[in-house]
Amino acid sequence: MVAVRRLVIDVLKPHEPSLLAFTEQVAAVDSVEGATGSLLELDQEVRDLTSSHP
Repeated sequence: MVAVRRLVIDVLKPHEPSLLAFTEQVAAVDSVEGATGSLLELDQEVRDLTSSHP
């Protein structure tokens, strides 16, 4: 098996859990040695499937 040194993921994360909590959960995985989270864009208008529609 090849060791993965760095993996970058681009996700549309809901407001909860917070970015800090999400990053801590990723870092807590046994095979992960460290994790960094970055917020690149925030869109308050994005709605999920559970949001009510106007």
